[in-house]
Amino acid sequence: MNQLIRRLRMLKLIFFSVVLFSSNAMALDSIEVFVANELLSEKGKQFFDIDKLKNSTRAKVTVYNVQALSNAEDHLSEGLPSNENQALHIVRQRMASKKYRSTLMEIENAVPSIMKLATYQIEKIPAFVFDNEYVVYGVTPLQALSEYQSFIKKGTSNDK
Repeated sequence: MNQLIRRLRMLKLIFFSVVLFSSNAMALDSIEVFVANELLSEKGKQFFDIDKLKNSTRAKVTVYNVQALSNAEDHLSEGLPSNENQALHIVRQRMASKKYRSTLMEIENAVPSIMKLATYQIEKIPAFVFDNEYVVYGVTPLQALSEYQSFIKKGTSNDK
């Protein structure tokens, strides 16, 4: 009888270990979203609701605007004369002013998105990178999550 109880306990332990392992394999830690200006605009948010994605998962969701650096550069160069020396003088004045410090912060904040874009070799946008490994292109946030989950389920069912 004691031997039977020990075996049952051992089977229980194995069962819970398998359940724990398989649920951890399905756990999603991070989602990185690469988008452009038009998808972050008010009109774009109607189609491309990132908040729905954030509410659908416990994963950390980070959004990168791949045009952020270009936006900041446009802001700095707005209204500059065509004369290079005059333009350089105005840019230096702008960069020293409090008004443009926020633009400099935009540039600083844009650098990680450019680095990530290159690291993942993102080919088109929108792009969703799940756990630094799986990329889904050209769909809405919830469609990307669904495609990722389907892919993972197929992969784990093939492993069994």
